[in-house]
Amino acid sequence: MSPAAYKARYEHLQVPLANGGTVEMRVNQYRLRGLPGHDVDEAALKAFLEALRKHHVDMELRVDPGARGFRILHRNRDSSFRVTEQTVTGPEKVKADFLEKLSVMARYVFVGKGAPEHCQIVLQLVDHWKLAPDGLQIYADNALGLDCNGFVGNYLWHASHQQDWGSLGISRHQEGPDVSIDGYFDRRRAIRKWEDLNPAHSYIMGKVDDAGHVIPGGSVRNAGHIVITEPGRIRQGSGAQPPAVWAVESTAAHNPGLWESWYSFLGVDRAGDFTIRREDMIAGHQVMKFRIAPV
Repeated sequence: MSPAAYKARYEHLQVPLANGGTVEMRVNQYRLRGLPGHDVDEAALKAFLEALRKHHVDMELRVDPGARGFRILHRNRDSSFRVTEQTVTGPEKVKADFLEKLSVMARYVFVGKGAPEHCQIVLQLVDHWKLAPDGLQIYADNALGLDCNGFVGNYLWHASHQQDWGSLGISRHQEGPDVSIDGYFDRRRAIRKWEDLNPAHSYIMGKVDDAGHVIPGGSVRNAGHIVITEPGRIRQGSGAQPPAVWAVESTAAHNPGLWESWYSFLGVDRAGDFTIRREDMIAGHQVMKFRIAPV
């Protein structure tokens, strides 16, 4: 699954309702604790956790994890083997053992770190417990969302590393949504020239400071940024138009925050840090310096 396809999963969540119907929801707002206009809704989080403690899970929960591929081994009559591929799609029930980590999962959803399935579970319970009097989409826009490594980390953990949606990816050494931004670059060799970009591959891009260090992020005061590129989508430079890659991200520099757009190449310094123009972003947030490494 590509980053753009994973982004689309947040934008087309199928949420079963208490009345028996299903509604399509989107979780696409930028969320970062302490950032005005994008802050965590502490009241909504508190109300959800209180309802969880009061009611536990008093309904059947469903997730839609998307297409999953299985390899099936067959024994032939001559004792040789053959392998077939099978793809399964459709909803599945949330298993009872996952409910033990539901409160932890919910906290991550409200602070911008949830996977699509985790957001889907929270919204089912919000509707069931009548926590969204103004409507479920308004609730999602105001209370849920993603920060930058919330999106990239979930993509790397669930799509790139193919970890099941039931794994939160938040334990030590797991490359999930709670890793500091510089941590994603620890085991990757950064490229140093634009020509080293392989159009068929995906890359992560981490914002660097004036000293050339990838900014860890984690707070408004120490805000960094990370994006991921879409494989197979690259723009060749021609005349006044610089070369560019298609980037997918969650950012405060665009509304909605979950977005994809061209990132164009302006230059690279001796340390191998790239000056990039983020073409769709608001004024003052367009030009940044990034470290670039393959996924």
